Amino acid sequence: MDQWRATAGVAPLATYLSEMAAICAEADDQPLDRQPLGAVAARRPSPVPVGRVCEHDGVIVVAFDAPVDEPAQVTGFELGHVSLRWDGGAHSSRQLGSRGLLMVYLAAADMLHGVATLLARRDDSYVFTGASSAWSFALRRTRRHGLHLSTPAGRLLCHTSEAEYAMAVWHGTERLLATRTPIDGGPLTDLRTAMAAFPDIYRR
Repeated sequence: MDQWRATAGVAPLATYLSEMAAICAEADDQPLDRQPLGAVAARRPSPVPVGRVCEHDGVIVVAFDAPVDEPAQVTGFELGHVSLRWDGGAHSSRQLGSRGLLMVYLAAADMLHGVATLLARRDDSYVFTGASSAWSFALRRTRRHGLHLSTPAGRLLCHTSEAEYAMAVWHGTERLLATRTPIDGGPLTDLRTAMAAFPDIYRR
């Protein structure tokens, strides 16, 4: 009887400690100013899809695709697709078919501005929604995993560093303009403004 009493509380205690460790680990991955105790205690870590997540130092690639017939002038309002790819996964407007079509040159300007926003405000997040498109994604800074790339609903897509994401957006924009540059006008002006405001540290 004495032996049973001495060991009866060990299993519940081990379970409690395990759950508390999981809660603390999850809390470390939240933005620094968004960790209310009650909300953290109510959550449990959700499983991450196998093969979908890149590591903290994983290389991410941003591709802008705006197909235009060669003789036609590029106005900057062309519809196309944006894709974010990493080792083992991708998030692309192509996944939504015609509902994912967006104005690619305006999307590039928006994403460049998003990088500048994240750099200027260290506790900030950024949500991209394509003009006239159902496709979107969200970025937020975390304590342990750099940038958290997810759907707006919160489904994890990828962890990557701020530098990797910023350079991917910059290089994707360079490739877009090297393929076809729009005529002077609103979209090109917006894109040039966004490029001029882009942090120098990530232009490499």
